[in-house]
Order: sequence, then C-alpha cells, then structure tokens
Amino acid sequence: TSVPKRLGVVGGGAIGVEMAQIFQDFGTKVQLFEGQERILAEVEPEIAKQLTAVLNDDPRLAIETAAKIAEITGKPGEMKLAYEGSDGKKHSFSCDYVIMATGKRPALDPLQLDKAGIATEKGVIKADNRCRTSVGHIFAVGDVIGGLMLAHTAGQQGRVAAATICGEDMVYDETKDSGVIFTRPEAAFVGLSMEQAKAKGIDAAEVKVPMSIDAKAMITNETHGMIKIVADKASHRVIGVHFLADHADTLIGEGVMMVAGEMTLEQVGQAIHPHPTQTELFGELARRLGSRLRRAEKRKK
Repeated sequence: TSVPKRLGVVGGGAIGVEMAQIFQDFGTKVQLFEGQERILAEVEPEIAKQLTAVLNDDPRLAIETAAKIAEITGKPGEMKLAYEGSDGKKHSFSCDYVIMATGKRPALDPLQLDKAGIATEKGVIKADNRCRTSVGHIFAVGDVIGGLMLAHTAGQQGRVAAATICGEDMVYDETKDSGVIFTRPEAAFVGLSMEQAKAKGIDAAEVKVPMSIDAKAMITNETHGMIKIVADKASHRVIGVHFLADHADTLIGEGVMMVAGEMTLEQVGQAIHPHPTQTELFGELARRLGSRLRRAEKRKK
C-alpha cells in the first residue's frame, strides 16, 4: 500500500490532529479542517494555540479552523473537499483520501434502553458519579455515558461501579480526570483549566513557564511548549496541570497525583525534585504561584 500524496482530515480533535501529523511524517501533504475556532476543544486554550503554531510550522501540514465543509466528492484516489474558510470565501482542496475524524457517539438504539426504563440525555445514558443509571441496580460506564471518551476513564468508572455494587464508598470525579494528545510535542492535561474553574465558580489563579527555561529541555533540545499549574486561591490546592512538551505523557503522571491527592502549592514546592529533570518545573511553578498568592493575601490584611 502506498502512502497518499495528499490527504484531507476533517475534525480537529485528538484523533484528527494525531493522524494529520502521522501522515505528514510519512511525507504526505495534509490539510486539516476544524469547524470550531480552534483545534482540541478538550485542551487548555493557550496550549492548543501553541500546538497549532508548532504543527503549522511544517510546510506539509496546514490547519484550517472555522472551516465549514460543504461537500466531499470523488472517489478514493481522486477526492475533493469544498469548504467555506474562516474568511467567508469558498475554497476547495483536492486530495487522494479524506479521513473523517469528527468524533463519535454511542450507538444506544440496539440496547433498547427504554424497555428497561433507563433514562438517556443528549444521546448518552444518564448516570450519576457512581455510574448508577436511573434504574438503581443497573450501572453504565465508558463511552455510553459521555464525557471524556477515553480508555482510562472507562476503566476508572468500571472500578467505581464495582466498588459501589460491593458497598464501598467511591465516586468518579471528572474534574480530576486526565488525557494526552500524542502529537509531537505532546499535549497533556489533568483537572481544570482557568476557563473551566471560572465556569464552576472557583476563584483560581495560574502560573506558567516555557519549557525553554528547563535545564533538561535545553540539554536534549526539547524546548517547545510550556507547563501551567492552576490552583484554588483560597486553599492553594492544585486543581489543574497542563502541558505542551516532549514526554508530556510521562510528565503528566506527577500532575495527576497532585490533583488526585489534592496537594497544595506549598506541598509541591517543598518536594525535592532531582536536577536536571523536567519535573523540576513542578516545584518551581508551585513556589512561584504560592509566593504570589501569599503576597496578595498579606496586602488584603
């Protein structure tokens, strides 16, 4: 099988972006089309914007946001995408193949949920934070209940359901869930962004630094990207960690423990991280934000 010379990708979520970069690496000219104003809606906005710039740096990959696909015509090997661009004008892109990566939705009809009296909402099964449906003895986990449709999310929900059935006290908390976009550099997140915290009525603050200030990143010449920490102002508890970096899939693990363990900035800042490693940035960021919040608190007194 030969690699296509030109490829259209419709959808700027994780799958679309990952596949676009993979084929670009194979030498294919790729154009990605996203209907929203930015790619990767699940990723912190500034990090998504930075990743877009990094991806667009490659001459073989172009990202078109706010694009409205009007028509896809032709046959495999000779296809054409007609679309309205962000400029409001009509454009077309000729390619060998088109990948449709516009998301997924649960196929609930075959389950005949109405016969069991199980309620649905917006195309997914309605379940509480213990994964219990509207029928008390029936539980649902994974993609069928919506939210983050990720393997580790479904696994955790399965454990919550099993624990609840066994009489244990365990809940699924989406505000502590995580994800990784396997691009180069990788984008990773756990917990809330500033935007999400504000929507939930949390008075939060954030701190960020570019990866270029990190000694290990300089040594390995992996200086693309940034790291952000989001914390609750009142408690100083870390409620979100957001990464754009090489090896973010590994680095985010420490962020997961911070958020899941409800660690404070002071606890993270006092931890001794080895040098030179990229994990040093966690301590540096925590100390910066903690100091800033304490100064603000003193000024109020």
